[in-house]
Amino acid sequence: MVPKVTPVTKIESDIRPISITCPVSSVAESFIARYFDQHFDQYLDHNQFGASRNRSTVLALTKLCRILFEAADDCGNFIRLVFVDFTKAFDLIDHSVLYKKFVDCEFPTWLTAWSLSFLKDRMQFVKVRDIMSGCLVTNAGAPQGTRAGSGDFKLLINDLRCNEHSIKYVGLDDVSMASVSDDPLNDVMQTSINQLEQWSQCNAMRLNNKKTKEMILHFGRRFDIDAIPNLVVSGSNIERVKEFKLLGVIVRSDLNWTSHVKYMVSKASKRIFVILYPSKKWYTCS
Repeated sequence: MVPKVTPVTKIESDIRPISITCPVSSVAESFIARYFDQHFDQYLDHNQFGASRNRSTVLALTKLCRILFEAADDCGNFIRLVFVDFTKAFDLIDHSVLYKKFVDCEFPTWLTAWSLSFLKDRMQFVKVRDIMSGCLVTNAGAPQGTRAGSGDFKLLINDLRCNEHSIKYVGLDDVSMASVSDDPLNDVMQTSINQLEQWSQCNAMRLNNKKTKEMILHFGRRFDIDAIPNLVVSGSNIERVKEFKLLGVIVRSDLNWTSHVKYMVSKASKRIFVILYPSKKWYTCS
């Protein structure tokens, strides 16, 4: 188990299960994953930046920053950002839905059969130190920590089309969307969220309302941002925030990098402290 946050307070939400496969399966999986990527390149959505060759978090963030800074050049623009999170995305993958995706992308029959066999009747257990739970059979989902798992999820969300300003990243199971308009009441973003909800229902996915956030950027004359109605997902208002951590970078509604710089300095300071001031126990052990 890998903690999502520190300290862990809820086992159900703060722990990420990582699957460990045997060496023989890992070798076979690497060959299958390589063929999968070669075939899938022609179908890959250009907004997908995770688990894809020649794409990375840097490119995803570069695209987002370009959208934001170009739109901010016009002070009359209202920029709405929505950071969408899926609940237990890898664990909820429906194998019958995944089969249809394989067929739609014209994957060879043998590859489809192998991939679904890799997922079927998987046994899993949890081990903490010397304590081990009993085994359970999983009838849905894809294992995190494997190349096949990320490929399956990438295939599942490939046909998800939100709007022209969207970013998808498999590694964090999230989608980021942006809309630009000179009308603060423009409903383009709400329409995109409605389409996202409809897609989620059709593909057996669930949106995480608590972790889905909204941010509004506006640099024109004084305007009461609170007067803009909240976006709604699953009947609940999406929480509006001033800053959000996306792919390791803190984005602020004023496009200021102060928060991110402080965050990076804090991380660097901890590492420098470990290097310059090792504990007495370290000296003793060495």
